[in-house]
Amino acid sequence: MALAQSNAAAPAMAPAIAPAGAAMGILTALSLSHMCNDMVQSVAQAMYPTFRDLYGLSFLQLGLVTLAFQGTASILQPLVGYLTDRRPTPCLGRRASPGPIAGS
Repeated sequence: MALAQSNAAAPAMAPAIAPAGAAMGILTALSLSHMCNDMVQSVAQAMYPTFRDLYGLSFLQLGLVTLAFQGTASILQPLVGYLTDRRPTPCLGRRASPGPIAGS
């Protein structure tokens, strides 16, 4: 009986809810970074005729470039997602974001 009374006396913890503005800011940042990633991938493929003429690449070699490009993304994205789910690091995004942006 004393155990039940001590549990009843504990204050209820309210769940932490992010303000709607913060959630929209995060969603906007994620959407813009995903859009930039997709644009870089489409620009690289649009440059294939130029690469073919400039470097004398065959269609097989261009296909291998595509395979490496898409294969790397297909392997790394789930791996990074799995590792991020296992050990979240929210502040990493602020430190890692300038690198890809500067490289673009």
